[in-house]
Amino acid sequence: MTLYSIITLAAAALVAVSMAAASGGETAGQKPTDEEGVKEIQARDARALIEQRKNDGLIVLDVRTKAEFEDGHINGSVNLDYKDEAFKEKLSELDTSATYIVYCRSGRRSTEAAEIMEEMGFTDIYHLEEGVNGWQKAGLPVTR
Repeated sequence: MTLYSIITLAAAALVAVSMAAASGGETAGQKPTDEEGVKEIQARDARALIEQRKNDGLIVLDVRTKAEFEDGHINGSVNLDYKDEAFKEKLSELDTSATYIVYCRSGRRSTEAAEIMEEMGFTDIYHLEEGVNGWQKAGLPVTR
C-alpha cells in the first residue's frame, strides 16, 4: 500500500467519523461549533447534562478569575483562571479524555479556553453559551 493510499484512506475515515458525529448524539440546544468537537450547549441543556453525568466524571470548568468565581459559580465547578500565566500548564494536568463543560461570564474567555483545550488534545468539550450570564438568565442558581 502506498503512502498516498494510506493518507486517502485515513482522510476518508476521518470524514466518515466526523459526519457520523455531526449527525447523531446531539440533543436540543446542543450543536457542534466546529469539526474538532467543541459543542455549544445552552444553560438548561447544560444543567440536564450535569445532572445526568454528575457521577461519571463530568467536569464543569469555570475559567473566570478567582474573585468572579467567588462572586457566584455553577455548583460543583472547578475554577481555573484563563488569565493566569500558568493556565496552559494547569490544563495539561487535567484528563484530556474527560468530558468538560467550560464557561466564563459571557462566553468570550471560555470560547478561547475551549479552543486551547482542543489544541491540547481534549476530546469532549461543551461550551456554555452566554456563560454564567446565560445560566442566570435561564433562572438557574449559582453558588457563592
